[in-house]
Amino acid sequence: MLDIIVKSGDNPAQIDWNFEELKNELSMRLEKYRGLVFTEENVADAKADRASLNKLKAAFDDKRREIKKQILKPLEDFEAKVKELTALIDAPIREIDSQIQEYENKKKEEKRSRLIAYHGKIIGDLAKVVPIDSIWVERWLNASMPINKAMEEIAARVEQIKSGLESLSGLKSEFETEIKAEFLKAFRIEDALKKKETLEHQKRQFDELREKKEREQEAKRIEQERKNTEKEVVPVNANPVVEEKKEPVIEQTEPVVVVPHITKTIENVFGGYFPYSISKINTFDCPQKFFWRYVKKLPEEKSAAAEKGLKIHDAIAKALESEQYDKEYEYEVRAALSYIGDRIVNQVENRFAIKEDFSSVEFFDNSGYFRGVIDCVAEKEVIDWKSGFGQQDYTQIQVYGYILEKLGMRPDILTLYYLRKRAADSIPYDSRQGREAFERLQQQIKIIETYKEEKQFNANPSPRCSYCGYKRICKANDLGYPELKDSQTLLITLEQVEMEKIRIKGIEEAVKSFVLDTGITCINESGEEYRPYESKMLRISDNDKMAFLVEALGIDPDTLKAWDTAKVKLLLEKMEQPGEVKGIYKTSISVRVGWVKPEQNG
Repeated sequence: MLDIIVKSGDNPAQIDWNFEELKNELSMRLEKYRGLVFTEENVADAKADRASLNKLKAAFDDKRREIKKQILKPLEDFEAKVKELTALIDAPIREIDSQIQEYENKKKEEKRSRLIAYHGKIIGDLAKVVPIDSIWVERWLNASMPINKAMEEIAARVEQIKSGLESLSGLKSEFETEIKAEFLKAFRIEDALKKKETLEHQKRQFDELREKKEREQEAKRIEQERKNTEKEVVPVNANPVVEEKKEPVIEQTEPVVVVPHITKTIENVFGGYFPYSISKINTFDCPQKFFWRYVKKLPEEKSAAAEKGLKIHDAIAKALESEQYDKEYEYEVRAALSYIGDRIVNQVENRFAIKEDFSSVEFFDNSGYFRGVIDCVAEKEVIDWKSGFGQQDYTQIQVYGYILEKLGMRPDILTLYYLRKRAADSIPYDSRQGREAFERLQQQIKIIETYKEEKQFNANPSPRCSYCGYKRICKANDLGYPELKDSQTLLITLEQVEMEKIRIKGIEEAVKSFVLDTGITCINESGEEYRPYESKMLRISDNDKMAFLVEALGIDPDTLKAWDTAKVKLLLEKMEQPGEVKGIYKTSISVRVGWVKPEQNG
């Protein structure tokens, strides 16, 4: 029998000592201190007594620690030997676990292969845009999940996607490609319908603006023709006056922007828009911009911010390679060098390009699949220099880390370094996250590759239009986005924003007054009605009593300042003594004007 047998008796750790004797003796000695009062005259005696008692207490504690150490010594020896025995048992357990895990992994891979094959069999023409990874659920590999059940779920998911795409086709929308692309991101039909509504709304805006502009241009043309006709009528004069010869006057006009003629068919795009990069994929946020930049390759105005960013990156790269750099960017260079410190810099502005199988190709080789530029690699940290205050987005640097890993140079740390703030946002490199980031880009590439006709590349207006390089030739320019170039244009625009806020506030007050005075309301597409409604106001009338009651509930009264009316009222109603609540607060009804949801309409 493999049983542990302890031979030290039933109570091996029992301590036999003179507790009662010491307790009685100590009680008698301490009796003289009971009720003792020290005065200013005998404070020295008080300090001496305190020191004596502390010394006695310390002696007891010292003895306690000594005995404890003696008692624990055999226990520690016993634990060490038991651990030695369990370690002997762990060895075969690990071996068995390894074989079980290997068997389970093999079964999972076999199951995964069968499910992938089944997906390929039923997905049909949608294989490229709906890969198995986009619908994969990890629990399908659990032993408790029968493979037939997993196949049923895959079939149901695929059928749901096909049905969704068919429904979208049935809408006969001119934006069919865009709304299907939106649907394929998360397979939610509501997202696609929302995208359709947005695009149609934008188109209506564009059409209205275009028609307005055409009417204005036609009116100008008619007016100009009228003026030209008046000039051509020469009055009969018996004594013609010879006009004095004058120097021609050159009128100041707005700069003339030549809008290039864009054909309706895309030429020479067989094989796709490869190679891709992060910036190229991000440009597709506005398909129109993508078309002009990468398909038609039209020249674009460079924004001041983009130019400055490039110059800052160039200055840092030269400084890291001990070359002369533009001293205008001394602050940013010093920030970068300070962060690097005395570490070894392995890569600076490293250009790379890969094929889809991650084999390397020349950077400018158009047979590549993906390419990019890594700002800096210091030892095993990948660093992306940020010249602005942009939002945290690790996608690019995670993709770069994953590609480096595939090329045999796995990093440990990924860092976004904000030069102006001199602050680093760093995360440990994770292979899974890197792979997932790269796969997300691949999905975006597949969507872009479905765009083969110019009519698919519609503009997607956003605040970024203000500094787009194609702003002057894009119809989004008609929406009136300001042209942001530098600090001066930024300041002017912000002043305009403040003036617009005042104007909007005045309009809102006029609208509310109109509704209140006339009783006229309106209902939007969501069924909400813009009308007057009553709002209950709550005011605390007895702050001291309120503070007393909430403190009894364990709540800091100062925190109530951040609470809204409904929350305070709910708290008061939940108090155990509602009778005491009376008189603490007063309620009043005020009338407001705003959008009221359908369920609130009585």
